[in-house]
Amino acid sequence: MPTRLNTFIGLTAAAFFACASAIAAPGDDRFPIDLDQAQARGDAHFRALDANGNGQVDMGEFESAPGPGHLSGRRGSEGVRAHRKGHGAGRGPRERGPDRPKAASKGATHDAIQGELFALLDQDDNGQLSTEEFRAADHRTRMLARKRAQFKHLDANDDGVIERSEMPGSGQRLREADADGDGQVTRKEMRAAREKRLG
Repeated sequence: MPTRLNTFIGLTAAAFFACASAIAAPGDDRFPIDLDQAQARGDAHFRALDANGNGQVDMGEFESAPGPGHLSGRRGSEGVRAHRKGHGAGRGPRERGPDRPKAASKGATHDAIQGELFALLDQDDNGQLSTEEFRAADHRTRMLARKRAQFKHLDANDDGVIERSEMPGSGQRLREADADGDGQVTRKEMRAAREKRLG
């Protein structure tokens, strides 16, 4: 894949992981975390994504949600729209197989973003990018690729929709980290829970 394509994908992934970091940096003021407040924020975020209020977020709702790059109302170029017929909302989960593992690490998520971007740009589905296809890679297309990769990462059971329990902020991990059961998670408790998960 061309070096320039890898470069802008790398920058997109770096921004994603900087925002998604679960452990706060020393000196920040996010601790202690109030579990009730965290749950309420997570619930509000899920309701905002769930446009039709059915308790599930599908790919179309996730892609249309306002966010960085503000995709709502503008689904990309005509070429991207045409290509989405076989790749967007309404399609069931893709088969993964041994060479398509669930994104579970920084590298895997970067690969997922890269794969989604390539699929969006490869208009003729020949497995290669022409000069014209490569030039079609604008900010909105990169953001759409990132959203698709995020959606598939969050969809833990691969059923094509995201349930509230699959979203960050569902509260389960935070409640597990609350060792003393006081409804708040300190930095020390968060570190201990992280070390326990990592073994």
